[in-house]
Amino acid sequence: MREAIGERFPGDADERRASLQAVLDARPMDVPGSGELHEELEAIRSRRG
Repeated sequence: MREAIGERFPGDADERRASLQAVLDARPMDVPGSGELHEELEAIRSRRG
């Protein structure tokens, strides 16, 4: 997570800290079950060709 934020927001430490805090403060979201997620990922992979 830190690496992704560092790459996306290469500013100073305060900006990265604020970005990470925004992620931590975000409301939880619904995620599919593992079977449904697997199907979604396979569909995405099959479109890449």
